[in-house]
Amino acid sequence: MSTTEAKRTHKAEDVRRREILETAARLFAANGYRATDVQAIADEVSVGKGTVYRLFPTKEALFLAAVEHVMVRLTESIEQVVSPFEGDPLRQITVSTRAYLEFFDRHPDFAELFIQERAEFRERAKPVYFTYRKAHLEKWREVWRQAMARGEIRAMPVDTALNFMSDLLFGVVITNRIDPRGMTLSGQVDGILGIVLQGIRPQTARQGESSDERTE
Repeated sequence: MSTTEAKRTHKAEDVRRREILETAARLFAANGYRATDVQAIADEVSVGKGTVYRLFPTKEALFLAAVEHVMVRLTESIEQVVSPFEGDPLRQITVSTRAYLEFFDRHPDFAELFIQERAEFRERAKPVYFTYRKAHLEKWREVWRQAMARGEIRAMPVDTALNFMSDLLFGVVITNRIDPRGMTLSGQVDGILGIVLQGIRPQTARQGESSDERTE
């Protein structure tokens, strides 16, 4: 048995699946959906093309699974930095924001997958990014509820706050991919959090408005 055949035989299917998705995400991001051949993905992973199609029946299914794999990796990266701060919702919000942008600093090409999905599969009701986000939203609803209950964030509809923050970060990633600003994404975190948490109006104006609200 050759070395390649041994690798194909002994690797567990979940390991093989992850290797295929890692490679597919990288090649789709670098070369584009149409220019990436499934055979090239199979060759890099040292499996037969049939193995790829056994796990992912079509090229489209492989691409969409690769996008979801990126979302899984993003979620894992965020969970790793957030978990030590259970019970500190504001800290969870701030460290998760930093982790989100640092992830795309490490993997800038992954943003291309979101752009490609919209371009290639416009008929899909909702892109993978937003489908995955919706399915994993409840934990963050609770984090924001806790922050509001503790008076660390002003009271507002939780989904309004979450949607704004999610849209903001996604927009920053896509904008920086299309039009680089000469600054890393992680280098923009403090500015983003400053505006989100303190607003754009001077503190004296905000204090005046708070006083007016209390007298009404």
